[in-house]
Amino acid sequence: LKRNEVRNAAVLAWLLNPRGSHGQGSRFLEAVLQPVAAALPNSLEFRLLQEAFVQTEQRPLGSDRDRVDIVVQGDGVLIFFEVKIDAPEGHQQIDRYREAARKKAEVLCNLSGTPCRTIIAYLAPSRKFQTEPDLVSITWADVARALIAACDGVPHIVGMLVRSFANHVRRF
Repeated sequence: LKRNEVRNAAVLAWLLNPRGSHGQGSRFLEAVLQPVAAALPNSLEFRLLQEAFVQTEQRPLGSDRDRVDIVVQGDGVLIFFEVKIDAPEGHQQIDRYREAARKKAEVLCNLSGTPCRTIIAYLAPSRKFQTEPDLVSITWADVARALIAACDGVPHIVGMLVRSFANHVRRF
């Protein structure tokens, strides 16, 4: 995996996916979102994410301009993870992602008839932004701590893989 953003994001997305072959449901998604939820002014209901869809490398509005690293789409909640290791932030990238999330959520809300909340989780080696109602900055160390804490009670091989990944990303 080294420091390759795409590869590390793919592993993280697999762990975040409640439908992932790891067999742990939403355990890792909820653990990683704990620091996100703690920083938000309005609580995040984890029950909305138990059947979430998780995708990588998504172009939320079909444009070649923006590619979101990880998209988590739950019942009434849409979370974009922007994953950074070494690459710099693009010009007005977060503002573009906020707008794309808002527009995509509008479409999803119109289809489902339920209100949709949007969150941009900026994952980088260090915190970059002040928390706002739809923007949270988290670190790879936050993710590592959350994943290790979530390993209690998981099967040995899964726990070993998760701990190995957590120890790897904690160094970013």
